Amino acid sequence: PALASRRLLIEQERALTETLYHISRGLSAASDVGEQLQILAHPAMDAGMSTASLLYVDANQENEPEWVEIVAHWQQEGESSIPVGSRFYLPEFPLADLWVAGSDRAQFIADVTTDERVNKSAGDLLGQSDTRALVTIPLTQGGQWVGLITFGWTDTHEFSEQEIEIYNALIGLASPSVAGRRLGHIEAWSASAL
Repeated sequence: PALASRRLLIEQERALTETLYHISRGLSAASDVGEQLQILAHPAMDAGMSTASLLYVDANQENEPEWVEIVAHWQQEGESSIPVGSRFYLPEFPLADLWVAGSDRAQFIADVTTDERVNKSAGDLLGQSDTRALVTIPLTQGGQWVGLITFGWTDTHEFSEQEIEIYNALIGLASPSVAGRRLGHIEAWSASAL
């Protein structure tokens, strides 16, 4: 039994390393934010995820998230009720507490209807988008907010240990890639404005 457990642990570690390697390679080859999101969302898609979003976060002078903008969205079926390019002022947005609760760990909500972190207005908004389970992944670099990734499921979802490891590892993998893409976008915009 101990040998079998050790083999299983080694196999899980190998699978995790392989998954993260493929994500890292994919991010370095991604041509735009939509591709970045699809690469980052691949493990969640395998776990039945129904929606994914990549948002840029603009912080105030105290480095508190103040605005978010949806820059890429993927949905399994139908059209998104919130279009790419939508911006939200976080102090007035119902999902702000869920989206930016912390900058160092992903948040996992297996059932938005029973989780105490989900207040009524956030629950109503998630219900409108048919989201029953949610992961939010903060993206920070050098202690500064860069962005946020959200994955949603239409049914409740119990997150496995491997999923938790992968989604938390995405913080370190995605943050530099998203920051670089965002900086390139800002520099390209600035150059075209001249």
